Amino acid sequence: MKRIALGLSFLTLFVVAVRATMQTGNRGVFTTLAPVPSVRQEISTAVLDGKIYVIAGFNSSGGNTNTVDVYDPQTNTWSSAAALPIATNHNAAAVAAGKLYAFGGTSSRTFVYNPQMNSWSDVAPMRFQHANTAAVGVINDKIYVAGGNGPNMIQTELEVYDPAANTWTQLASMSVGRNHTAGGVINGKFYVVGGRPGDTAASALEVYDPATNIWMRLANMPTGRSGIGASVVNGELYVFGGEQPRQFDNVEVYNPLNNTWTQLAPMQTPKHGIFASVIGNKIYLPAGATQQGLGATNIHEVFTVNTASTVSAASFNDKLAAKAIVAAFGTGLATTTQAAASQPLPLELGGATVRITDNAGITRNAPLFSVSPEQVNYQIPADTASGPAVVYVTGAASVDGRVSTGAIQILAAAPALFTFSQNGQGPAVALDAFTFTLPPFNATRSNGQPNIIVFFGSGLGADASDVDGNVAANVLATIDGAPVVAQYAGRAPGFTGLNQLNLVLPAGISSGAHNVQIARNGVASNVVTIAIQ
Repeated sequence: MKRIALGLSFLTLFVVAVRATMQTGNRGVFTTLAPVPSVRQEISTAVLDGKIYVIAGFNSSGGNTNTVDVYDPQTNTWSSAAALPIATNHNAAAVAAGKLYAFGGTSSRTFVYNPQMNSWSDVAPMRFQHANTAAVGVINDKIYVAGGNGPNMIQTELEVYDPAANTWTQLASMSVGRNHTAGGVINGKFYVVGGRPGDTAASALEVYDPATNIWMRLANMPTGRSGIGASVVNGELYVFGGEQPRQFDNVEVYNPLNNTWTQLAPMQTPKHGIFASVIGNKIYLPAGATQQGLGATNIHEVFTVNTASTVSAASFNDKLAAKAIVAAFGTGLATTTQAAASQPLPLELGGATVRITDNAGITRNAPLFSVSPEQVNYQIPADTASGPAVVYVTGAASVDGRVSTGAIQILAAAPALFTFSQNGQGPAVALDAFTFTLPPFNATRSNGQPNIIVFFGSGLGADASDVDGNVAANVLATIDGAPVVAQYAGRAPGFTGLNQLNLVLPAGISSGAHNVQIARNGVASNVVTIAIQ
């Protein structure tokens, strides 16, 4: 069956823009929020049901507290929750399996919070105390706690809490002993950074893999410090503030895919004794201390990470493959609206670029279809490795150097079909293979044989996009759930990244609307419809 060539402007009709509030800055912006009701430092925080719990810590005179304040981002207001059963400081907290846990600090006791009863109760205690702020991460609803100090500890200890079994289990120790540290989870691995005592702990970054029970040292944090806050957004680890040998306003971000650090603009308010919590692309930093040692504050700020969310330009879901046509949505992604005038596609439009760092640690520039302040249409670069990747959308660097990031997952194949609704649903972008007419389609050809319908999509895989060949033998096509013959599946000439699929209608197909879906490598496309007359 003949392939159908399309003009460059054809599919620009099938990608739409969205509206959002404009942001400014380089990698993000700090905003001051309603102050914490109580002045505290050396606290812990965690997010439960969309609200941030600020737990215990020192008061302004250095006394232990058991206060629990609750912040609602929707209303920018605070409320109180039941006090922790003990007063403590340098404690930790986490949410796992939908429940809030508080632990560490001045005791090895572990507490779980019941929001319906507004009460705390004991669960199994930790094996170690993990005083003076340990690093915390949650993987598969299990809480990992590393470092800190206390009786019978050398500050390298790691243990994990399983809420289902109510047990703590000791695991492999870190290579660097530390307290006043912080951590985060990226792609199922636990990263621990910074701390004290000593210069080694202050800059050391290491990662724990639960699958192997092994730690590995990584690139040192450029600015060694302790008493930091850390959180993960868009597949990267952000580290804020700290102290010793001075008060720090540094913000640094780590990309695990290429093992590199980037220095960002400084904090609006330098703080230490903080504990960061994330909701979406917002990192909340309530309370802490504004001077070394004691200096508790109630200042509450949020760092909003500039974000570019990438989806398939055909299905509008997050299943992506190398060479797929995709769309990134955000704000401030470009300073102008411009479309590529010809092929091959440019790597820069209106000063805007898209870079992708893949699972092999290789960064490539992406070919661009079009750019605008709220949407950038691009192609996943050829040879992008399967697995996690980070997208960097840079606007006109000469204006403000704004960079927006996004975490994506690359599959070997992620088929998607274009629709006239421009949202991946409803009638497919399709043509009669013989008459080149739009729907509704005839069920049969003039010779009485079943008709063949041409569908357009993207994401079939690198071997089926922008190269000759037919991968139909590896494609499963269905109409109303029943397999149909895919006569051709591969590139559609004339448009970068576009796939064409020629499907044979089943004999006796009835008039009306029918559901169509394709799949490759076990990954299914969006469900679209065709009309038969």
